[in-house]
Amino acid sequence: MPVSTLSGILNGRSAGHSSNFTMILDALFPDTTKVAVVGRLQGKQEAEVRKRQSAARQTLTGLWDEATRRISPDDGRSGRSSARPRPPVDPLAPRPEGTPPGARGGSVPPRVDQLTRRALLGIHEAIPLPAGASADLAVDLPLYVAREADTQLRAALTGFRTTGGFVLLLGDPATGKTRTAHEALLAVVPDWKFEVPADGASVEALAAGCSADGGSAGSVLWLDELQNFLAGPAPLAAATVRSLLTEAAPPVIIVGTMWPDVYERLRAVGPGPGSGDRGVDPDGSLLEEIRASSRNAREVLAMAQRFNLAAFRPAEWERAAAAAATDPRIAHALRHKGDFSLPQALAGVPELLHRWTTADQPYGKALLMAAVTARRAGHRLTVPASFLEAVAPSFLNGRQRAAADAAWFDDALAWACEPVFPHTEIALLSPYGQAMGRVDGYRASDVLAGHLDINWGTIPPEVWPVMVAAADPEARRQIGFNAEQAGYPDVARAAWQDEAEQGNPNAMFDLGLLASSEGNPDEARRLLTPVAESGYPLAMYNLAGVLHGQGDFDGARHWYRRAAEAGEVFAMTRLGELLHALGEREEGLAWVRRAVEYGGQPAMTSYAQLLHAEGQVAAARHWLVQAAERQYAPARQLLAAQLYEDGDVASARRWLTMTVEDTATSNVHRASAMHALGEMCRQQGDLGGARDWWERAADLPPYRRGKVNPAGVVSMYALGLLAHQQQDVSTARRWFSRAAEAGSTDAVYALGVMADAEGDPVAAAGFWRRAAKSGHVDAMLRLGRQANLQGDVPACTQWFAKAAEKGSGAAETALGMLFSETDPAAARHWFTRAAERGIPQAIHFLIKALEQTGDAADAKEARRWRAGLPSEA
Repeated sequence: MPVSTLSGILNGRSAGHSSNFTMILDALFPDTTKVAVVGRLQGKQEAEVRKRQSAARQTLTGLWDEATRRISPDDGRSGRSSARPRPPVDPLAPRPEGTPPGARGGSVPPRVDQLTRRALLGIHEAIPLPAGASADLAVDLPLYVAREADTQLRAALTGFRTTGGFVLLLGDPATGKTRTAHEALLAVVPDWKFEVPADGASVEALAAGCSADGGSAGSVLWLDELQNFLAGPAPLAAATVRSLLTEAAPPVIIVGTMWPDVYERLRAVGPGPGSGDRGVDPDGSLLEEIRASSRNAREVLAMAQRFNLAAFRPAEWERAAAAAATDPRIAHALRHKGDFSLPQALAGVPELLHRWTTADQPYGKALLMAAVTARRAGHRLTVPASFLEAVAPSFLNGRQRAAADAAWFDDALAWACEPVFPHTEIALLSPYGQAMGRVDGYRASDVLAGHLDINWGTIPPEVWPVMVAAADPEARRQIGFNAEQAGYPDVARAAWQDEAEQGNPNAMFDLGLLASSEGNPDEARRLLTPVAESGYPLAMYNLAGVLHGQGDFDGARHWYRRAAEAGEVFAMTRLGELLHALGEREEGLAWVRRAVEYGGQPAMTSYAQLLHAEGQVAAARHWLVQAAERQYAPARQLLAAQLYEDGDVASARRWLTMTVEDTATSNVHRASAMHALGEMCRQQGDLGGARDWWERAADLPPYRRGKVNPAGVVSMYALGLLAHQQQDVSTARRWFSRAAEAGSTDAVYALGVMADAEGDPVAAAGFWRRAAKSGHVDAMLRLGRQANLQGDVPACTQWFAKAAEKGSGAAETALGMLFSETDPAAARHWFTRAAERGIPQAIHFLIKALEQTGDAADAKEARRWRAGLPSEA
């Protein structure tokens, strides 16, 4: 782990704490005379070790002040995945005047070749070196086996020596990401300074003094488990990364590692653990793609050059076999070839998973399930024992809970924490603490967390409320957020309610957004207003969105402006759009242009649309292309639509295909692009191609439990229509049924039409009533006609009247005909309304009614209708 793992001991160095520091040095670098007794070090070897230990002691002594400044007292909780910026909090503790937060003071960071301890780098502990092994072998690090990615990675780092750069290594747990990165740094920039910040705020502090750092050697910024730097109350900002890469002198190389599934979640537009703050669109619903921290994370990741560490390849295994002759740990790992990669075998993964899968330990396994589930649900990495004890029973059946004795938890904890190798700490669960001799909680093995198929979308529903009840307020907030994303809004509400009632602005903000997402704008307004008034720009922006949706344009303009003036880019865009719509076009364009200057693709897209409305077609196209080239899916789709209208079908297809193939784009947008490609095929007569694209869109998973991809549902309906046109009744019914289950009212109506055609009017009426309840006008008309055929005039009138209220000219015409014999005035009223909509049949009956009155004015009006002239009325 980084230097931050020592925080509990290092924190607060003073004369009274010097003994703690000495204890650390003694623990890390034991007396070599004791080591020599083991029989591994003799003569020159012992002298070399003494020399390395002396250098390492000096390095750690120099790191002391650095660590105490960067590490917060609650570092054991710093791994939490909370990613939503908070409203204003208390200022930082006082510091010497002129010293930026996190500044190094007089300490000097170590060089890359000086900081080589496995634990400080975050490299997984290796299986133990057997007795009798060569003394030339490092105890904590096996020999390095060159990877296929080394050549390209080192070439990239070599290029970055003069320009600076950002590399990100992706791989599953224990695949060698961290070791590969460090070996590459040792080969390319061994003399550069090695910075190991604790969190995003520490990086911000380093960046503040980077340009004035001086010296000829550059700096390496070591961001192992990069996602943790993109989370927390002060996440690493994309602007800071951009500044480090373009303005730092000497240059800075940023090195990060991350699991592939975490990378995909952060790159996706939709939500995920740590996906950040939310915006609200004008109709009051959540707008997934403008989550602030998620947007920031995507921008950070987009700046990195990625290197994927996949499974070991044949050439790598050959090099491992050669190294096995020297390092017995590698020889042991080779026994697992075919089942595990070499880094996984060296990290004890086979033994860890063997213990998990074979042990008859239901209570220990339940405890581990609770730890991994807590981590996936958003709890901090370190989980208190009280939390585990409360949640673990949720993973036991009734018989197991009844059979548990008084010591079940202690026994389970002891089993889970037992190392799989003697004299190591390789275990399924490990204790963590901040102070000497105190255990604050436990962390599940990364290996186990990666092995178990658990994420916030698959956590059993009954476990969520138990976790909320067992968590402290800080952890409860993030668990509530992920519960909301998983589709359990009641759990989220319970997680935040108590804190909100006590006036906690974070909880009030969360509940306000939840109320907005549930269609309760008045409650959202009540909760967001005090948070916005306290000066929190994002609350101002969301409050403006709620007011906008309620039609309170003055209120929306006020809060959009407040948020925009505070620097909220999306507020600038929305303010500009609102002003432009209200006729204040020049100021509206100016605000959106200001948002564009911050580089946001949504702002570019909005600016393009406003310019297009102003008739500036070339300029509009320029900005739309700019946003599309920056991988913004809505811009790509809008550009494709314009190109298709211009007749450039090939270019339109190219932009849509790019969206489909970009797996970092949300499935909402990918499904929309697939449907558009299918529609293009249909219009060109390629029904097979249309079917293929629509099936892909229909089968694309939704972004959240209980949600759907709208374009996927439309594609299901389109597939039903296509099959019906081709007289494939069973396939049509299957697709209409899927679309209906996903919420398509048109599909429900279509099922009614099919039932009616098959001679089942009762089933047809059931489908149509269901569709009519959702406002489907054609379903209302069908029900009215069916009632008329059955002689049920009141029901017929009722259904036609409901359709007429929705603006149906056909319903108005039908009502005119119903009243033509019993109420001529009413008939004339309905015929007139329908005629004004241009309904030919209504015009015919209206003329006839006017001519039959014998009134000169009516006759004149009838002549006007015959001539197609507008009425004088």
